[in-house]
Parts: sequence; C-alpha cells; structure tokens
Amino acid sequence: MTWSARETEEVYHRLENRLGRSTSEEEVAKEMGITQDQLRSHLSQMAGTAIVSLEEMLAQDDGDLTRKDSVLDPGIGPEEEVSRKELKDALKDAIANLPPREKLLVSLYYFEELTLKEITKVLQVSEARASQLHAQAVFRIRGRLHGFLPPGKAAEPARHHRKATGAV
Repeated sequence: MTWSARETEEVYHRLENRLGRSTSEEEVAKEMGITQDQLRSHLSQMAGTAIVSLEEMLAQDDGDLTRKDSVLDPGIGPEEEVSRKELKDALKDAIANLPPREKLLVSLYYFEELTLKEITKVLQVSEARASQLHAQAVFRIRGRLHGFLPPGKAAEPARHHRKATGAV
C-alpha cells in the first residue's frame, strides 16, 4: 500500500492518542503494515518533497514568517491572541514530548537555525537519516496540533523553502 502524507500523519496521531506517548518507528511501521526500513524510506521520500516546516504551519494566513518571527502579533485582537497563545503552548508541549533525538533536532533546526547538514554532525547520522527524523518530528507535532490548525494546514503538507539556506 502507498501511504500519503495525510495518512501517515493520521497513523502517528491515532497511535499517540491511543498510547498516550510518542510512538516508536517499530509501532508506526507495524500499524502501517510495513517494515521499519520501508517506513524510513517513506519518510525520506516525503521529507524531500512535501514536509511543511513549523513556521509555515503556524502562519494563520498566506503571510511570510521566518523562524525568528513571534507567534504573537501585537496587531491582533484579544480572541485571536488567546487562540495563538493556546497554539503556542500546544506547540511547546508537542516539542517537549518528542523523543530526545527528535526534540534535539527540532531545537537545532528551528531555534538554533542549523541546517540539516550541520545537524548530521551533532547527531552523528547521515543527512538522509536527519531528514527522516525531521519528517517524523513534524508528523508528531502536526498530529498533536491537529485541533489547533485550520483544516488546510492540518492535513495538507506543502513545500516550504527555508530562507536561511534555500533548503526544503
């Protein structure tokens, strides 16, 4: 069976809700009826073509956000500010509950602004594996933010080019 990004995200979301914790690659692969190697290959393929970065998921409209932009905008109304604060808190919680390697990768990529190539040296993994871990982390985070994101943002991955490096 060929799995879409949406279906993969739903598997992560369903398993993590059922188990009440982050899932292992083994559990996800078993749920999808594929091997761990097939899951890694699938994540690699999606990471190169269709992974939304966190700053794009947080964009409330088609505006352009950089990683240093604040989630809170001083020009918004009180209701939207509360919604954004709840989303920001949910994002913090989602990141805090990632497995250690994924949490480190997200921190290095989005907060320290390292490239995946630089992260490979820190994690001592190949660039392909770093890309897989990034894809896995994004699926976990998106699954946990499912109720906070507008319908199009929660389910449809899109291509996003990072300004700092030009990478996807």
